[in-house]
Amino acid sequence: MGADAGRSSGARLLPLLLLLAALDSLAAGTWAALDPDALFAWLQVPPTRDGRLFCRVLGVLTLTHAPCLALGALRPRQWGGLVVVPLVGRGLLAGIWLWLLNTDGVRPSQDALRWLLVHDAAWLPLFIAFLVVAGRQGKRP
Repeated sequence: MGADAGRSSGARLLPLLLLLAALDSLAAGTWAALDPDALFAWLQVPPTRDGRLFCRVLGVLTLTHAPCLALGALRPRQWGGLVVVPLVGRGLLAGIWLWLLNTDGVRPSQDALRWLLVHDAAWLPLFIAFLVVAGRQGKRP
């Protein structure tokens, strides 16, 4: 019997999905940090100096999700709790996109905002499932 003998196929799939989420965080964070004007163009709003700074900060924060997800995927017993960082981060990002969808002050592209909302919110169930499974496995002797 291997080390994975007691794990379900879903439990074995979770670390692979976390690695995919880490790559996604690298791509999204790099894009936002290095090219905020492209994000503003996609959102169809004019960039401002403060907006660029805010976008770069969000990009760098999103980049921090990648090592948390990779460590959680590779060493779930030791580092699985780090997945809380991207769980909170993606939840906050989803909240920003949801707020922008419903605000009257700024009118970005509704389609782009919906895509960003779905993109960030879609990872949340995976992160929660991983934390639940990792927590259960951590309690085993």
